[in-house]
Amino acid sequence: MKLEDCKEGLDVFIEDDPFDSGIIVSVEKDGLVLVQYGPKTFHKFDPIDLTVKDLEKEKLMAIEYQAKIDKITDLFQKSFDEIASLNHNDNYFFYLKENKLVSTDKLESVFDSNGWSSSSLWC
Repeated sequence: MKLEDCKEGLDVFIEDDPFDSGIIVSVEKDGLVLVQYGPKTFHKFDPIDLTVKDLEKEKLMAIEYQAKIDKITDLFQKSFDEIASLNHNDNYFFYLKENKLVSTDKLESVFDSNGWSSSSLWC
């Protein structure tokens, strides 16, 4: 962005990173722009490293992300409903784990490889 476009109170992205943003606090005499992130964090930037937030684009992105989150939530619910449908008696966990004809390895591997504990599946 150009120095003349920098105004106090303007929401900006730093280096086009949508997760790194702040508010312009002041335009300094040295041509740098003071940006505040969070309650007590300030940093000076060259105006060329700043991009004005496009609020309309942000809203559209939020709608898209929310739709994906809702879809994922529905898929999780369906998956957990399927797991619950295996519960024919109080010992289904032991049945699934000990039965040589049934393997839960792939299911547990998917959980574990994504940073979750597969043991939570059976609680």
